[in-house]
Amino acid sequence: MLDWSNDAYVVGPSAELSRAGHAAVQDWLSNNKTGWKEYFVTVPAAGVLIMSETFSLQVAPDFVLLYVNDKMYSKGIDESVGRAMLEKIVA
Repeated sequence: MLDWSNDAYVVGPSAELSRAGHAAVQDWLSNNKTGWKEYFVTVPAAGVLIMSETFSLQVAPDFVLLYVNDKMYSKGIDESVGRAMLEKIVA
């Protein structure tokens, strides 16, 4: 399980992760523990990068990339879910 603590922060338009953003990402991660695929191609310049001491998460409208243990994984998401999560993250 990922160490998803309150010390995670956002790199991008917002300097810190809002409580609503933290809750949205935590809920999404809790409900999406499976179905991740290892990702080997160039990382797209989209979305918001969330970093903690043990992993990074790039959230975009239609995908999420997870960087953990020197590997990258991807998971597609419904665009409406991704946009709603992004709105909470950058609020």
